Amino acid sequence: MTTYDSRGYRRNRRIAFIYAGAVCVAFVTGTVALVALLLGSPLEFGSALASCGVAWIVAHIAEQTAEQQTAHRRRALPRW
Repeated sequence: MTTYDSRGYRRNRRIAFIYAGAVCVAFVTGTVALVALLLGSPLEFGSALASCGVAWIVAHIAEQTAEQQTAHRRRALPRW
């Protein structure tokens, strides 16, 4: 994960919150999927696993967006 320089960049702060939320959701739904695998029905397991996958994909997209913005800012700075 890239580090966020949130001073003056509202979009970066928003992406950081999206990333953090998606990681938290992925962790919680992954835990629910493991419990459903042991104790629940196949429907509960499948829906929890699908939710975990969606959250994981959202976290990956947010991370890629942050990395692209960081690379773009690095190229935009003048070289001395």
